[in-house]
Amino acid sequence: MSIRFSLMSGALTLAVGCAGDGSSLVAYDATGGLSGDGVGASLTVDRDGAAVLASHRDQSKTLSFDATVVADLQRKIADADFPQLRSEYLCSSCVDVYRHVITASAAGRYYTVTVDDGAGPEKLTPLIDTLRILTQDNQ
Repeated sequence: MSIRFSLMSGALTLAVGCAGDGSSLVAYDATGGLSGDGVGASLTVDRDGAAVLASHRDQSKTLSFDATVVADLQRKIADADFPQLRSEYLCSSCVDVYRHVITASAAGRYYTVTVDDGAGPEKLTPLIDTLRILTQDNQ
């Protein structure tokens, strides 16, 4: 399966493809912040390290992460315990915070969690931090 992000009218749409190979590990996007553009791009990483970084301005590029990065992401996904997470952790009174949307493969299926900065469980923070860094550092 492949996971793709697309932005339509400012709304994030996640599409889980039907390639049937189960290759997608995690997809990430963040919106909000002072600019409203979040980290400026979305990132999809497959189990083999192949990745696509898609700019919020309709540009994309192919990346490749080594086995160490993939193993780190897999560990952080497992530590976050996606099957036990709620689908949303939102802060209604917060302003200018990032809203992170993560779709991850865990326990044989895909889970999507939307979380505002400071509103989610601590066990999700290491994964969010890593995905944010990978996205920002590769633009």
